[in-house]
Amino acid sequence: MPYDPRGKQAKTLEEAEEYIRTFVAETIAHPGRRSYEHLHDYDLYLPWMMEIVENLRASTDEETNSTLELERLYMEAAWSLCMKGYIRPGPRRSNNDNSKDAVGKGYSLTYKGDAWIEEAVEAAEEEPEENSA
Repeated sequence: MPYDPRGKQAKTLEEAEEYIRTFVAETIAHPGRRSYEHLHDYDLYLPWMMEIVENLRASTDEETNSTLELERLYMEAAWSLCMKGYIRPGPRRSNNDNSKDAVGKGYSLTYKGDAWIEEAVEAAEEEPEENSA
């Protein structure tokens, strides 16, 4: 999955929501064994996304939020996307055992979210995969 420095530079709820959209789209567009292992049957597993965000390099002239501030911002963004109907808390399927250790940390796309993310997935599929997380 390409590493997007905007993830570390997010300052607003809208920027965090857009990074989440890009993150989910790139994960869908460039599936791999590693992403599957880290998703725990969610479309968005926040601890994995935050691990990637924490390890992103921002340009030296860009001021970034602390990890704690970013974590709170992304948790708020995920909840905001829930309230807008794009994602919902919980795994993709009700009968999956892989998500037991991940309860409360992941989100799945809704039908509305599928349509919302489709355009971003198409854009991500056009870009080559640079790095694997």
